[in-house]
Amino acid sequence: MGERLVNYLMEIESGKYPTVRHFMLWVFKRNENATRLYKRMGFRRVGAEHTLGDGTMELRYEYVLPKPSSKKAARRSRANAVARAGDLRQYGVTYRVLGPDVR
Repeated sequence: MGERLVNYLMEIESGKYPTVRHFMLWVFKRNENATRLYKRMGFRRVGAEHTLGDGTMELRYEYVLPKPSSKKAARRSRANAVARAGDLRQYGVTYRVLGPDVR
């Protein structure tokens, strides 16, 4: 479900801002589950590590969406929609973004 949530958020943002294709995030170095998730999704580690005031280390990852006209983008979009529909049927989960600029 984490992967579907991240995909959903990227779809929403790229829908609101069609020229945005590049996503970046920070993850705690000790959070191995999240690191595995992002790597499996195609994020790659970039840049240096960052240390917070309490000594916690963060790593920066990035992902570049395929061009909207590509076959890969179309397959990804269909697969994400099917997965979300399955989540609704199986678990009753609905994906949405809350806030004033939601379309």
